[in-house]
Amino acid sequence: MKNVKILVCGMGEIEFEALCKMCEKEKFDKPIIVFEGHKNLLVKDLLRSQPDVENKKATKERMILFNNMPQKEIIRFIEIYKKYGFPKPLFCMVTEHNVEWSIEYLLSHLVKEREEVEKNHRIKQKNK
Repeated sequence: MKNVKILVCGMGEIEFEALCKMCEKEKFDKPIIVFEGHKNLLVKDLLRSQPDVENKKATKERMILFNNMPQKEIIRFIEIYKKYGFPKPLFCMVTEHNVEWSIEYLLSHLVKEREEVEKNHRIKQKNK
């Protein structure tokens, strides 16, 4: 499997270029952009190669997926990402389970998790 470390969804070309410059400056591997046309591909297939697609529109949801990256580097990446002022994405890591999922399924799963966390947070705030 190719040693891709960072997959990015939900960014337009200009923003992705800015992210690539950040990665170069801060000594991270160059990220790979995932387009709407890639969303039916499995995560493992995108890690091997990034096939060209006609639909190069950004995915609706913004996600950054880390692959085989040490936790310390992930934390450093997230801190620097925030300092650069990029909009908040769904952050996640490739796991033995989600590597077999399509990008579309992974995004929908993460959105459901986020909604559940937000719902639980609202309930806790309401009960204070």
